[in-house]
Amino acid sequence: MVTLGKAFKISLGVMIAILIYSFVLPLFSPYEDPMAWNLAPKDQPPSLNHPFGTTSLGQDVFWLTSFALRNSIIFGTITGVIAIATALMIGTLAGAAPGRISVALSFVMDSFCVLPALPIIILLGTLWRGRMSVIMLALFLSLFGWAWPARIIRSVVLSVRERGFAYIAHFSGYRQWEIIRDIYLPYVYALVLMNMLNVIIWAIGMETTLAIFGLTTLGLPTVGTSIFWAMNYLAIPRGIWWWLFFPILFLMMFIVALYVISREIYVRMLGRGV
Repeated sequence: MVTLGKAFKISLGVMIAILIYSFVLPLFSPYEDPMAWNLAPKDQPPSLNHPFGTTSLGQDVFWLTSFALRNSIIFGTITGVIAIATALMIGTLAGAAPGRISVALSFVMDSFCVLPALPIIILLGTLWRGRMSVIMLALFLSLFGWAWPARIIRSVVLSVRERGFAYIAHFSGYRQWEIIRDIYLPYVYALVLMNMLNVIIWAIGMETTLAIFGLTTLGLPTVGTSIFWAMNYLAIPRGIWWWLFFPILFLMMFIVALYVISREIYVRMLGRGV
């Protein structure tokens, strides 16, 4: 029986609290569009009326951060699902397929592993500046996020393929897709979950970085666009620290919680003989 560590429980509690803040509280927001200007008094420090203060644009940072976190998490999840679905398909086929197919798929994986993702994405973001939608950016990032998980999945499948029960299943008349489904996939489920969490962390970090450079849709509230506008209006030199502090704080808490959960999955599940 897999026991959950204290760090896992704390991280899970933090993540659930952030998800409630990001997805449930916006349903009760007094503002339809938290990015609209002049919704509240400008440059107000945290108070009872505005717990996280207000921005120079007259936006309430409490609600702005809530919507921003929600969009960043949705973006990271979309990227993670696309990347890991691709990694699972190609990595499993590369490990289970015979000869030339396995070599060809491995070559494709290795090629994507060595591509410099950040410079290419910055170039694409510059070319499509102002037109880079969330879905388009998620597709671009997933294009660079699937290769390493696919290599890991392939190595696990290759290891399982050489075990006795895999040979028995093969000589017992199991079809190839049945062997993949019943023999290989149970050994990669934990890997898939762990790597999806890692890709979500990476994707949110990449989106935040690109948004700070102004290479995403700046009208959509994300943690990155919140930082971009705060930097544009010189929030730190003007002493409006809360404009940057709260979005960054919540993003760091979410990323650390995801990392700890991912690590616990590895230690508790993969470390048990897989």
